[in-house]
Amino acid sequence: MSTILALISAVLTWAMICICSTEIKRSRLIDLSGYSGDCILALQEWDCVSGYQHFWYVFFFRNPKRLYGPLLQGIWNHSSNNVNLYDERWWDCYHYIYLKFTPATQQQINRMMATKPYRLETALHEVCDVDYILEHCKAKPEPEFFMMDGAEEYEEIISIQEAMEDL
Repeated sequence: MSTILALISAVLTWAMICICSTEIKRSRLIDLSGYSGDCILALQEWDCVSGYQHFWYVFFFRNPKRLYGPLLQGIWNHSSNNVNLYDERWWDCYHYIYLKFTPATQQQINRMMATKPYRLETALHEVCDVDYILEHCKAKPEPEFFMMDGAEEYEEIISIQEAMEDL
């Protein structure tokens, strides 16, 4: 009987430790969201994970970092006063590829980033052809107007006539 009580006591103690750990980490992520590079998107990533999900990951000795997206993983162990800066390629990968995926694929990418030392782009390469998608998704600049055939000659004649009129 005493071993059962000791086991119950140990489980309850571990549960209380997990609850405290979960609340501290989730509060810290909220506090650090301003350092993520885009606070609004970081808070959206935070809203996708409930406290219960985080708790159960901690309770069963799993890494809860894998539940969160790239912005929050970037500030997971943040210890400075600097905002995380990402290059244009990173933001393109995030906006044009990561956010377009289904939640299941996003979770797969989050797991890869949390368990391996992957950057976002590297994790995306495991799932899709990043270069091909970015090439076709990014807005292409509008082509400039080029004069063709007799248009250049016409422009030259008009400019000469205007110069002659000024004399």
